[in-house]
Amino acid sequence: RWSKPRGRSRATRVLAWLTALLGLASLLPTLPWVHVSLGLGDLLDRTDRSYLFIVSAVLGIGLIVVSLQLARGKRRAWGIAMFLFAAAAIVHLVKGPDPVAALLDVGMLVALASYRTEFRAHGDVSTLRQAILFVPFYLLVVGIFGFVSLLTQRDFVSPELTFGGMVEATYGGLLGFDGPYEFEHRLFSDFFGDALLVLGIAGLITFLFLAFRPLVRGRGPEEEAREHARRIVRAHGSDTLAYFALRRDKSYFFSADGQSLIAYAYVRGYAMVAADPIGPPEATGEVLDEFLAYCAEQGWKAAFLAVREDATPMYRERGMHSLYLGDEAILHCTDFSLEGGEMKAVRSAVNRVGKDHRFELIRESDATSALVAELNEISEEWRDGAEERGFTMELGEEVEGVEEDFVIAIARESGGDGRVAGFLRFVPCYGPHPGYSLDLMRRRPGSENGLTEFLIANAALSLGASGVERLSLNFAAWGRLLDESEGLGVGGRIQRRVAEALNPFFQIQSLRDFNAKFEPEWLPRSIVIEDPADLLKVAMLYASIEGFIELPVIGRFLVPPVRRAESGVAPAP
Repeated sequence: RWSKPRGRSRATRVLAWLTALLGLASLLPTLPWVHVSLGLGDLLDRTDRSYLFIVSAVLGIGLIVVSLQLARGKRRAWGIAMFLFAAAAIVHLVKGPDPVAALLDVGMLVALASYRTEFRAHGDVSTLRQAILFVPFYLLVVGIFGFVSLLTQRDFVSPELTFGGMVEATYGGLLGFDGPYEFEHRLFSDFFGDALLVLGIAGLITFLFLAFRPLVRGRGPEEEAREHARRIVRAHGSDTLAYFALRRDKSYFFSADGQSLIAYAYVRGYAMVAADPIGPPEATGEVLDEFLAYCAEQGWKAAFLAVREDATPMYRERGMHSLYLGDEAILHCTDFSLEGGEMKAVRSAVNRVGKDHRFELIRESDATSALVAELNEISEEWRDGAEERGFTMELGEEVEGVEEDFVIAIARESGGDGRVAGFLRFVPCYGPHPGYSLDLMRRRPGSENGLTEFLIANAALSLGASGVERLSLNFAAWGRLLDESEGLGVGGRIQRRVAEALNPFFQIQSLRDFNAKFEPEWLPRSIVIEDPADLLKVAMLYASIEGFIELPVIGRFLVPPVRRAESGVAPAP
């Protein structure tokens, strides 16, 4: 029987909070008023130990920083915290002595050692975003230290403290500048400037480590692993979303027997999986168990996006929670026809555009180099400098003219040199009911209205004539909620309200209406998460990796990017 992997315990969170508080305590004994209150005022005139106060400040900030990873059960953070507390205990005994602070440090060493088995998670995949977010956090902590330190000296400093002066003294001190103030207490004068300089050097080293580590570890999956994944997709990729597992920014987790695959991207503590596991149907539950255990070892949470609704019981059996996400529009090509009143709008568009355009359907590998260049030029014009969108249903690759399994639907202008007006690219889905899924949908700006309908309809007709059964179109988020008004529960009504609020920004209804023109089968899909409390965060991360959240200039750094982790393989049983 499957047992849910142990997640983050309350002990890790409590110990993380205590670590942060004692980090602050490591800063406080450096302040003169604390020594006076402890009856250690004579230390204010001892300059031979000022370097120990600097070390104490560095250790304190180090404990505050490492507490963030302790809360997530990181094994490496546990080891660093043990070292920092041991060093802090020694420093507090030598520089004071400060027996209370030293005893607290020893107590934390005992507590961390007692709960060492709770800290099992591996380190996160490094990202440039970690380095960028470290800067304001570090400056905030240093700012608090600097401002509080200066305020304790307000009666022993000249000239009088001002906000601007404190900013200059604190942040200028990180660069080695003395600042505008003179201090009466020799110890504070020696300690404060040197401490800030050391903190500045330590912060710079940490930032450079975080910034350049992704350049070392951010390589894509090995070609051997990618080929292994491709073989599994070809053997068992019957789902219309299966081929998108081969996006190059995804990592691969293989089952212990090597027959099954879960493709995911690591984003801010979450393994974001698009669609269901790929492999023999009887083994999907087993690879899911192995993957969840792997995520627990890494200290991650798992989120599954766009899983088939009929597969959600498999996830719920494992203690996870599912929520309706939207519907995928699927055409049955062998039955597709433009006849009938319900197809009048599509038929009209096809006939109108067909007067000035001709249709072609080719394998991508048959495209000439000139055609490949023209198609990619259209893509550039279509994006107009914007970042490529898509994660669940897009490969994120240009046309290369090498893939035999891809097909391209092309609309050429009838006159002149037959310039391409627009095109669609489809990737395969395998299994007993072969088909294709829409990957790229591009047209020249200013091209004729109805061109997309012309391409989709002709592609469905041509593929159906060659025996292809399925053609997957766009995914319409929450579309069913906008169609239905009766029989919705409380959760459904809340989702409907959210969908209605977001509709003007994300064109939810218009996308649903566009797909509905083709009379598709609607395949409902869900989002699956471990903890319902994480729904909002997962939704924001999902929107960001799909490209729905964009910020000018800095967006590529602040919006969480998908990141490749090292390809995982379940341990052999």
